[in-house]
Amino acid sequence: MKHTLLLSLLISLACALNAQQFLLDENYGENGIAVHDKYNGQTAEGNSILLEDGSLLLMGRNNTLGLRIEMLKILPDGTCDPAFGDEGIVEVFANVTYVDAALQSDGKIVGVGYRSQGGTRKASAFRLNADGSWDTSFGNNGSVVLEDASTRAVDVYIDATDQIYLADRNNLIRLSKDGALDTEFGEGGITSLPAGSIVSIDQRSDGAIIVAGQYLNTKIYYQEIGATGDTLAAKVVHDSAESTRDSVSFIEVLDDDAILIGGAMVANGIKQTALVKYSADDQLQFAEKLDLASDNWMTDLALNPDGSIVCIGNLNEEFEYRAIISHFDQDGSNAQTQELEDLVLRDIFRSEAISSCHVVSDRILVSGIYATGTLSVDYYTASIVNTDQVSAIFHNEAIDQFQLFPSPSDGSIGIDLNLSEPQSLTISIVDLTGRQMDALAENARFAAGDHVLQYETDIPPGQYYLSILNSKGAQFTEQLIIVR
Repeated sequence: MKHTLLLSLLISLACALNAQQFLLDENYGENGIAVHDKYNGQTAEGNSILLEDGSLLLMGRNNTLGLRIEMLKILPDGTCDPAFGDEGIVEVFANVTYVDAALQSDGKIVGVGYRSQGGTRKASAFRLNADGSWDTSFGNNGSVVLEDASTRAVDVYIDATDQIYLADRNNLIRLSKDGALDTEFGEGGITSLPAGSIVSIDQRSDGAIIVAGQYLNTKIYYQEIGATGDTLAAKVVHDSAESTRDSVSFIEVLDDDAILIGGAMVANGIKQTALVKYSADDQLQFAEKLDLASDNWMTDLALNPDGSIVCIGNLNEEFEYRAIISHFDQDGSNAQTQELEDLVLRDIFRSEAISSCHVVSDRILVSGIYATGTLSVDYYTASIVNTDQVSAIFHNEAIDQFQLFPSPSDGSIGIDLNLSEPQSLTISIVDLTGRQMDALAENARFAAGDHVLQYETDIPPGQYYLSILNSKGAQFTEQLIIVR
């Protein structure tokens, strides 16, 4: 295999894809999308939680034969885990409507939403064991109804000590591990913030809980809450002069205690995806929004290894919700926004085509609900490659030729290399973002001629590139797939 020919093809491909930064990963599911359609198209929500092994817990509800909570465990290749529930799917019939969920340190899942009771809705929480079974040790036989809260719980956050925080629109609520209200917090476990509508919860490194939402229903705000439910500082309100109405989808506290808030701002009558960042000392860093022709809004984000931000959201046009994905640099500048044309939800349940986003070394995993027919929607997960970052590791200088074997590999790597002149080479394995995962040889001197090299690597299974770089800066890469 001639290096120069392959490299030319790769460069041509990178140029051709310049207008499409995000591509579906053909090695995942069916051409990048795995549709989980066991329940005949009557699903809603489709939020996901990333597990340590790269699997996803996909959460939502099923509307057939009554209201049912559903949880799926999706393996890194997009298939359901047959060891989890019934062939990867857990279904619980309960008088609780699922809205969101979070993971405890022991793997148990705490979900929140609402329960219909006496003709009215009450905020509610429930807990499932790590295997998906109903946890009867939580609350009253597995669930708890919060009588003094509002009608619907909208978010849940679990801290490092497994303290459970949940929010309805007006209150921040803390539960003990058994589901009882923590009476040491607020008034009987509840702190009210009547001036602001709460949407999302996170926590700073000093333990302060941060809630975010809309202040007086028009402006983005966040507020710090202490260990006993008291407010620690004045609320921070972002007042955009050009926006007539803001909305918040989530808040994310970064490692340096800076805060990212994602949502939307209404400008010139059109709802636009918005991303706002404040420093740890509450100084505005940036407030950026898109400029698209139709209503759109953000639903989740994830951080790339280089600190840039991947954001997902929905575009509403012609009675359809279409998934969009954006790439923001660290300073908030929008590098690119792209519609994911294969991910569309018809306006049936007034839900969203794309809900959750995770960066997993070499790809972006997303989830949501997907239109499979005129009146049918199902859960899906999808894997996306950021081609802009991938193509950045290719260079246009030739360094002779080599052949990589075997591929897929179990960790034993053979390289058949031909050099026309003596060279010093650095040989490494990089992920699809160009990040080095394993250094096999560093500045090693090779004579001219044929060489057969053998290396071992213990990196996790996945898709990578083998990179050979010479002292002149010329580089060659070839795809490497590791399986175990």
